Amino acid sequence: MYNLRCVTSTGEGDDLYRDVLRIITPSTTRFAPDDWRRVINRQDAKSWLEDRLAESPVYVVKQIATSAAVGFIFLHPIPLPLELTEWRLGYILGESYWSQGLGTELMEGIIGWARQNKGVAKISCGVARENAASVKMLERNNFHLASNHSGTVFYEYPIEQAELQME
Repeated sequence: MYNLRCVTSTGEGDDLYRDVLRIITPSTTRFAPDDWRRVINRQDAKSWLEDRLAESPVYVVKQIATSAAVGFIFLHPIPLPLELTEWRLGYILGESYWSQGLGTELMEGIIGWARQNKGVAKISCGVARENAASVKMLERNNFHLASNHSGTVFYEYPIEQAELQME
């Protein structure tokens, strides 16, 4: 079991920077934008976190039993007509947590959260076409291919709510 903790600033302490340094590695950022790959010291971790916080809310994924950080989730709201919102999702998991079903568990939790929140129209996620594990995980969680641009495939998960079904 895992929980999410929202990061509100880069002043949350050295533990957070250690988590960034442990999770943001060449392997975990292989398919990420170039500016995600330059994290080799505490200052880099702080800068990386500042950049992510400027883009969207950042959540640390923690294992409940050990309180160990296992990854990060990024949720950016995109306003849509009719007071609806699309949530753009990004995620990165520590390499030692790959292939354990954590991505699927997190997606199930995010989808459950979205279904309970009025006004959420869909969740969308862009992923490098070569990132077969992420593509497979999104498809396994019923995300459907929405578009394909410059090596990035974009998946969407529509949220079925009464207000959307009435249209």
